[in-house]
Amino acid sequence: MSARGTLVASLLALLPLAAPPGSAAALAPMAPIVDALDDALAELEAQAENAEVELITKIASFRSREALDGLLSAYGRTPSAYLKRGILRELALFDEVPGCEDDALGHLMNVAVGDERFELREAAMDTLSGCIENGRTYLRMIVDSTASEDLRVSALEAHLALRQKDDEYWYKRLYLHGLGIDVQPPEKPKKGEQVVEGPRPLNRLRPLAFDAVVGQLTDDEVQAATSNMMGSIRIRALQELYARGDKKIDKKATEVFEQRMEPWQARAAAASLLVELQGEKFVKAMCKEAERNITPHALRMALADLIAGTDDPKVQKLILKGFGKGKTEGKLFYLRAAEGMDEPKLVKPLLKLLEDKEESVRVAASEFAVSQGIEEAAELLQELYEDAEEPLRRAELLAGLARFSGDESVWRARLEELVADPDSDLRNAALRQLSLLGKQAVPMLVAALDHEIWSTRLVALKGLEELAVGRTVGEIIERFPDQKGRMRVEFGDTLFRMTGQFFGSRPGPWKAWWEREGGDDFVVLSPKQLKVRIEERETRKLKELTASEFFGIQIQSERVVFIVDVSGSMAEMTKGRYVNSSGMPRIELAKQELANCLKALTQEALFNIITFSSDVAPWSDDIVQWTAESLADAESFVARLGASGGTNLYGSLKFAFQDPQVDTIFVLSDGEPSVGTIIDPGAIRKEVARWNANRNVKIHTIGIGGQLQILRWLAEDTGGTHLRFE
Repeated sequence: MSARGTLVASLLALLPLAAPPGSAAALAPMAPIVDALDDALAELEAQAENAEVELITKIASFRSREALDGLLSAYGRTPSAYLKRGILRELALFDEVPGCEDDALGHLMNVAVGDERFELREAAMDTLSGCIENGRTYLRMIVDSTASEDLRVSALEAHLALRQKDDEYWYKRLYLHGLGIDVQPPEKPKKGEQVVEGPRPLNRLRPLAFDAVVGQLTDDEVQAATSNMMGSIRIRALQELYARGDKKIDKKATEVFEQRMEPWQARAAAASLLVELQGEKFVKAMCKEAERNITPHALRMALADLIAGTDDPKVQKLILKGFGKGKTEGKLFYLRAAEGMDEPKLVKPLLKLLEDKEESVRVAASEFAVSQGIEEAAELLQELYEDAEEPLRRAELLAGLARFSGDESVWRARLEELVADPDSDLRNAALRQLSLLGKQAVPMLVAALDHEIWSTRLVALKGLEELAVGRTVGEIIERFPDQKGRMRVEFGDTLFRMTGQFFGSRPGPWKAWWEREGGDDFVVLSPKQLKVRIEERETRKLKELTASEFFGIQIQSERVVFIVDVSGSMAEMTKGRYVNSSGMPRIELAKQELANCLKALTQEALFNIITFSSDVAPWSDDIVQWTAESLADAESFVARLGASGGTNLYGSLKFAFQDPQVDTIFVLSDGEPSVGTIIDPGAIRKEVARWNANRNVKIHTIGIGGQLQILRWLAEDTGGTHLRFE
């Protein structure tokens, strides 16, 4: 039996035994089998993978043993992920059906724990989380198992939403597990009753469990938690003590804030308490900390946010005193802290900041001038735009100049000229600004749908969707057949949101439908109508995507780059992607997944591989067409990879963004950035956001080992998927 099979079997062994003969459950009358159900089951078997989800819904609505058996049988037969997902979503209907709930929810647990496909695991967990009657039992079994870390965390989060009073003992046990503290059950077990000893230690579970029970803990127990090794528990304990009016909270919060080895999130949370407790006195100390060059950028910005918009005149005076002065770190801090201040005294130092020698300061000052609407900065922004040598910087300034554009006809003419610029960033920024001027931009947006660069087509597509002019649906459909990879998916998704039709990424049905239903008088769906259609729509794109995956994430792109960490820590052993799988070095697992993924790419795909340790080492300078020869060369490159050196994440991302053809990036890493031009995670996040402002590159991330906030940020900021495993 496989490792996943062993885990599923062990979980199912914990299920309640079948009702004995003579019990109430066994004597319950079976639901009558009606002809309509027989016909629906026969139709499902005949249509096989060509069946639609509506038929699944019809069968599930009978909520009988026969309906459940038919659905589970179809799940085992069909290769269609689309149908499998449809079946999983309907199994919640059997949560309260006597004699069906164990098989239905057991199947959901089985899929959530052990299926190969991310979409199916996710759908199973979502459905199980909505089973109000019996879902808690199965979610608890997953948490108390040796399932994957992400799954156990998701199961606990779902369990918390369904929590009942008698769960508090279990939550407390999760929190205290591994600390050598014995937690007695509220009642002694009955003779012969099995006592579950709880899960193996997993630190990510403990903060969730602690948050669930902190209100019921004694003062001494909360005090003890302030010394916990986990920063998230310490800070939550501090917040609880603050709420209870503890007299020593100042001292404890100060200890956390002043400890530079603490995670920045914990220090920021401690600072928020200290601002409340000490006011101006602490703000002075906080400002000094923010000005230090060793302070993480993310913490610096979080501290600025604590006082931004304050109406305390003493704090405002401190901001004015520091604004525009000091080193780069201080200038960035006070620019953020001064947001929302209506103060004429800010104007003069701001104009100096716009000409600062550090680009990061000039960028932040430009953003401040625009957000505050400081008219005195308009002329200088224009000069900066004209003097800027980097197209990306000109694109950023162009967006800012829109605030001070003056005569709309002159501004429009200027933007129309820039739409022809050879640089993608500037061209896309101009196109975006044009779309904000209203429906007069439609002709240029439609013309941009034919541009050779995908990012320009995507900006135009998004602009047309926002303008919601019905006749442009036909223009989009006309160009649909020319799209490939991710752009084909984007076109299909845009058309769905504009029309509510379920044709996915298939140009043929869209064309036929438009010929029947379209025209100049077509009306785009309202937000209310779209919401209804989204609720009705199943994820039909599962039928259309390539079979290629990287760590379970579907590859919708044909212009994809894989960024792989080959630093020294990648030589460490991992428990593998799935539960109980045999350990192998992280680098070997990455190589195995990458080799399998490359083989499954379509022949239309363009791809590249970028490895990084202390330096960045790409397989190719640009993305390469998939051929038998390029595949063999890439496989050879992957096979030779070894682990050594530091972690230059910034350098690898910068290299990837230099290729304008790339629309999707996968990043795999196991450690925080340690070398490179920028190593602060918050600063890296900001730079990637700059590069991507007019590109819309999607970034998927896979983290191995520790909790890497930067990877989660990159995925969240770009609409990608973040996965984590041990």
